Amino acid sequence: MDVVRVGIAGSGFGARIHAPMLRAHPGFEPVAIASLHRGDPDRVRAESGVEHVLDDWHRLLDLPLDLLVVAASPALHREITEAALQRGLHVLCEKPMALDLAEAESMESVRRAKGRIGAVTFEFRFRPARATVRRLVAEGAIGRVLHVAYAGQDPRYAQLRSARLGWLGSRQQGGGRLGALGSHMFDSLRYWTGDEVAELSAQLTTHVAEGAEGERRDADDAFQVFGRLVSGATFLLDYSSATNRPSGWQLEVQGTEGTVALADDRTVRLQRGGDDWQDVALPEAAAAPELPDVAGGYASALLPFLDRLHETLATGRPAADLPTFQDGVESQRLLDAARYSSDTGRRMALRTPGGQVLWP
Repeated sequence: MDVVRVGIAGSGFGARIHAPMLRAHPGFEPVAIASLHRGDPDRVRAESGVEHVLDDWHRLLDLPLDLLVVAASPALHREITEAALQRGLHVLCEKPMALDLAEAESMESVRRAKGRIGAVTFEFRFRPARATVRRLVAEGAIGRVLHVAYAGQDPRYAQLRSARLGWLGSRQQGGGRLGALGSHMFDSLRYWTGDEVAELSAQLTTHVAEGAEGERRDADDAFQVFGRLVSGATFLLDYSSATNRPSGWQLEVQGTEGTVALADDRTVRLQRGGDDWQDVALPEAAAAPELPDVAGGYASALLPFLDRLHETLATGRPAADLPTFQDGVESQRLLDAARYSSDTGRRMALRTPGGQVLWP
């Protein structure tokens, strides 16, 4: 498969990010994009650079495509994905993969039955700093992992009060920051450690429950999750968007022989024993073609992601580190468990010491 013909379902993130990135990659050709909410087709053409704009995603499936990108709201992921798989298309699905674990497992079941490729956009794996953390941990630079502490803040408090969020503020429609960013954080935790979560406890909070025009929200704008991995290592994930001061993203992976630290996906430092911190050289980011500003910020992650996706589609075998539907299923398991833990106040036991699934 030389050039992959792509349809895009979703004209928000799909038009602003996916379409320009796919156009910039020599292995992909965006053929058409469908607006799910009958958006302005001229705006969609301008943002995406794709001339063929449809007002119904079903019509994408009648086109000569190889791959469908599902960039709709999570409430539509299962329906669109399974329809595309049934028509013989490969699928790249945005995260979170679905509304819940049952939907994600159904999507993976259909994918297996149809023998298609399914990938999920956990593209942050490929940011040079995160890939470096993965390499150092895998090489044993810090010994056996003992604890992972990962935290982020976005200064969005004023925006949360003054804007409408739409489906992003509705838990029923798959909104909330746990799904939007916690899904990435769970994937990063699994990716960095090569381990699975054995148990977790979570607290989800809606600090700003009312936005512009009296919009009511029940989706989280902050969360904290802590727990234990199958190996016995512990972890803490902490995020809030209801803040006024940016603190960026901070990570420490602590091990028996040292610690690796990441700051804002830009720098990685390594400390071993009693030695001083040492800066770690990062691999060069992929050469970014000329892209719109909003899409350009994703180039260092999405371009290598698309390289792996194209390799997978060409060979029929998942390329190294490509996040698959199974990764999406495991992330969804953790999202569901975190929500259940927060709702009930329960600590969730997810896997046995041997790694067998206990929940649900």
